Amino acid sequence: MLFGDRDTFAIEAMVEPDLKPPSPVWGRIRVWCEGRCIGDYDEPYCALYDSYRGFQRLERELSSLWRPEFEGLGDFELWDLLDGALYGCGDDPRSFDEMVRDRRTYGACDFLTNWSPSFDGGGKSFIVLPPGGDVHILNGVKLREQGAALQVPPDQVLTAIRAYVVWFEEQAAALGYPVVGT
Repeated sequence: MLFGDRDTFAIEAMVEPDLKPPSPVWGRIRVWCEGRCIGDYDEPYCALYDSYRGFQRLERELSSLWRPEFEGLGDFELWDLLDGALYGCGDDPRSFDEMVRDRRTYGACDFLTNWSPSFDGGGKSFIVLPPGGDVHILNGVKLREQGAALQVPPDQVLTAIRAYVVWFEEQAAALGYPVVGT
């Protein structure tokens, strides 16, 4: 199933055809931005629940994904800031409390990481929404390939997310694994 438009923003997902109830929702998933995909759709039997929860969170928090310290930063600088704050480096000088603070401050900008094995090989991704602008998706691989963030109108992101969330809930119910109270 495709939720959205590949040329702007879409979530593509499927349930593995041999699943029998009761079963969690196992399948495949990838995200499309400006005609480029993030995620390995050939990766079978990915648990889609973490993606479902990630997209639910993103729907709630999308409008708040900007911080004053992002002003004036280019896409590469912003990617470096978020990567350092959320993942550090080999010899990270921050204390544990500072790492926890940075996770609380910037964690909502983490996008697709640990959402599904299909996203594991595609480079880290971050997502921000400048005031009055388009959503910027900063995927490490795509950023190096094209030299700039992928940009998507926020309403198209939200439309695709909402359709995916409904679809996932329908699949979970059909597999006897309903998600209640999420």
